[in-house]
Amino acid sequence: MKESSKKEGKAMTNHERSNEPGSTEQLQPQVIITYTVVSSSDEKEWSHFGKLDEIVHQTLSKVLNAPPSDKEMTASKEEDVIHREDKTIGATTFRMTEGMIPPRSWKEIKMSDMKGILSELGTHRIDLRPNPIPIRQEQYRLNDKYSLLVKKNLDNLLKAGFIYPVLSSEWVSPIVVIPKKATGKIRVSQDFQKPNNATLKDHHPLPFTDVILDQVPGHECYSFLDGFLGYNQVFLRPEDCEKTTFTIDWGTFAYRVMPFGLTNAPATFQQMMMNIFRDYLWKFVKVFLDDFCVYSSKKDHKEKLGLTFEKCRPNQLRLHPKKSYICMQEGILLGHRISC
Repeated sequence: MKESSKKEGKAMTNHERSNEPGSTEQLQPQVIITYTVVSSSDEKEWSHFGKLDEIVHQTLSKVLNAPPSDKEMTASKEEDVIHREDKTIGATTFRMTEGMIPPRSWKEIKMSDMKGILSELGTHRIDLRPNPIPIRQEQYRLNDKYSLLVKKNLDNLLKAGFIYPVLSSEWVSPIVVIPKKATGKIRVSQDFQKPNNATLKDHHPLPFTDVILDQVPGHECYSFLDGFLGYNQVFLRPEDCEKTTFTIDWGTFAYRVMPFGLTNAPATFQQMMMNIFRDYLWKFVKVFLDDFCVYSSKKDHKEKLGLTFEKCRPNQLRLHPKKSYICMQEGILLGHRISC
C-alpha cells in the first residue's frame, strides 16, 4: 500500500493507525531501534551503525515477537535508559537499556572524523564546456541575524576538512542561507548557477520514483536508512575543487567534498550508491540518492540488514542515526507512506 504524505521522514504511530476510520486491527508496535544518543551540538553525531548489525542480531527477535500494543512503551526511572526520544516522530519505540547495548561499544563520531566514501569508487568531476568564461561573483549580503550561524557552520566545515582556504580562483560563487523554520537552524548552500551553466551535463538518470513505490510495498518488514551528510561524503576531483570557491567576510574557501547545488551531483551520488549496493538492488534494497529502503519478511530482515551494513563499512558510507528507522511495519519513502 502506498499513500501520499506531507510528513516526509516521519513514521505513523500505532495510535494514529488504529484511529483511522474502519480500523479494527490490533497491530504490532512500530519500532525505532535508536542505539545511540545524538549530541545536541551541530559538531557531533554519534556512531554510524558500525555495530548495528550485531545489535540487530541481539535484539531484533525480541522486537519482532513483542506483544501487540498501541501505546508508547515507557521505561521506568530505575532503568538506565540510553535512548534519544525524537518528539517529532511520534512512533512507538523500544527503549534500549545498558543491559541490551553496552555503552562501551559505541564510538562517538564528529564531523571531522568523516573519512568519505572511498575515492576508488569515484570522485565528482566538474567538466566544463570548451572555452568557458570564468565568472567571479560577488557575495550576496547576508541577513545580520544569520551571520554568527554561518560563521559557526563554515568553521565546522573547515575543521572537518570539507573546505579549505584558497588565495584566489577564476570561479567564485556566492553562498546562500536557507533557514529551517522547524528548528531555527540554517543550511549554508551555494549559488552555482554560473559554473553549472558552463558544465557538461551528466545525463545518468535517477530511478523512477513510481517504480520504486510500486515495488516496495507489500513486505512484512522495512528499514529506512539515510546517508549521513549526503553529498558531502563524496570527494571532488582535486583539480575541480577551486571551481567551488566562495568568498565571505572572514576568508576565501573551496570545497574538497561534493557540495549541494552542483548540476551533476545527483547523478554522481546515485551512481556511487548503485555501485555500492549493486548486488542487492531489485532484491531487497532500493536506493534513491541518500534514501535507502531495505524490505523483506520478518524472519529474513536481520540477515538483509546485516548484508546491507556490510556494504556500507568497507566503502566508508556512513548512515544517519537520527533519520534511520529499523524494522518498521510502515513508514515514509519518497513522500509516500508504504506498508505491508
